[in-house]
Amino acid sequence: MLQKTFQLRAARAISNVTIRDLGAYLGVSHNAMARWETYDGYDDIHTDEKKIEALNFFFQQYNLSFPDSNTIELTVKNFKNVELNCLTSFQLRAARTSLKLDRIQLSKLLNIDYTIIPYLERYKSFEEPILGTPKDKLVDIKIFQDFFEKRGIRFPQPLIIQYFPHLALD
Repeated sequence: MLQKTFQLRAARAISNVTIRDLGAYLGVSHNAMARWETYDGYDDIHTDEKKIEALNFFFQQYNLSFPDSNTIELTVKNFKNVELNCLTSFQLRAARTSLKLDRIQLSKLLNIDYTIIPYLERYKSFEEPILGTPKDKLVDIKIFQDFFEKRGIRFPQPLIIQYFPHLALD
């Protein structure tokens, strides 16, 4: 069940839904939606149970689920099992938005060319492992994994992210 603000931010980013559209679906103002998303990443979403249920139903249409308050999972039919030590576009976008980072902020923190982030977030499809960066801008994918893990984000399987802010090293 979707419970935390980081889950809402990430799910909305993955599904490419605007704050205004999601607010209209729920019958709340886009300002209310924006407030929910600006709370600290691990805060509870402050609304009634019916709206939480509506959010869960809405994001199920995008194959997103929230098994617990730490987790976001993407369900893909006929998913090809891939190596566990990989990073998918889904994981990259969900992790970045969970930490309230835009693409430019992340590229500056990693000291990489800012055009790499959108390239990787659109890499083939959400469920395929990111195998590399453009040939003219080589970046080891491991730097992304290390960066997020230091901030409490884990990637236990290719289509799952988990956020444990109390495990953040910074």
